[in-house]
Amino acid sequence: MIRVLLLVFVLAITSCLAGCSGDHLESDVTGKVTLDGKAIGPGIIIFAPVGAHGNPATGPIESDGSYSLKTSRTPGLKAGKYQVGVSVRELNLNAKPGDRLPPGKLLIPDKYESSDTSGLAYEVIPGSNTFNIELTSK
Repeated sequence: MIRVLLLVFVLAITSCLAGCSGDHLESDVTGKVTLDGKAIGPGIIIFAPVGAHGNPATGPIESDGSYSLKTSRTPGLKAGKYQVGVSVRELNLNAKPGDRLPPGKLLIPDKYESSDTSGLAYEVIPGSNTFNIELTSK
C-alpha cells in the first residue's frame, strides 16, 4: 500500500513539473547594441510583446554592448513578436550605494527609449535568437 501511494505521489510531482511550469519560456535572446557602429552600454533593453498580454523581457546591456533577456527574473522569453526599447544613460560615478539620483543624460536618441517609438521590432522563434540592435544618432 505504501509503495502504491509513493508511486502515485512521484507520478503526480513528475507530471506537475513536466506540464505545470506555466512559463513556457522556450526562447533565448542575446545580442549586441551599437550606436553608429560602436558598442554602447551599460544600459537596459526591453522586449515588449506585441498585441499580447504578457510580461516584457528585460536585460542589462553590458559596457561592451552585449545583452541577454529574462522574463520575471527567469532567463528566456516566449516566442512571438516584440517591440524593443533601449535606454543607455550616463552614469554618475560619484553615487554612493543607496543614493537616489536623477537619471543621467541619455546617450542615445530619445526615440529608442520607448518600445512604442523606437521602430525596433523582432520576431522571436523558439530556441536561440541573436538580435544585434543597431542604433543611429540621426
